[in-house]
Amino acid sequence: MLRIVFPAQIDGAGRLHEQTAVHAVVERGEWQRALASNAVATTPAQVQAAAGGDTLLAAVDRADPPS
Repeated sequence: MLRIVFPAQIDGAGRLHEQTAVHAVVERGEWQRALASNAVATTPAQVQAAAGGDTLLAAVDRADPPS
């Protein structure tokens, strides 16, 4: 059982939202094992190969910073 607590806050319109908690049942599902066995890439080298040799990190590194 997992308890998730949302703290009290005042939104942009000035309304108070009191603290709220929800409970969720957390269970390791069989889908996780099935997904892991069908993974496209699990290492950075595999990601790079699957992305055609380019990665998001490489593109960000090449980008000019905003002025």
